[in-house]
Amino acid sequence: LADFELLFYKDQDVQLPWIHRLKCELPRRVGRLSGELPVKASYIGFGHHDDPERYNRFVAAMAQIGIVLCRQIHHPPNRFE
Repeated sequence: LADFELLFYKDQDVQLPWIHRLKCELPRRVGRLSGELPVKASYIGFGHHDDPERYNRFVAAMAQIGIVLCRQIHHPPNRFE
């Protein structure tokens, strides 16, 4: 997403930030191993020159929906990214 404001946009019908819609779309296990799968999120901030403040906002937004495994992809990416 190019703009963080969309993540925090509050839908008038459900009165929740839009980011909660992402949580509804996350994969889930079924059967004996039912539950949520661990989800990872990557922030690619090439257009913002790897701004650490924007990455911190991304991490905070992901934490709101239970995603704690986050990483930043730098520009240029290193061999581990």
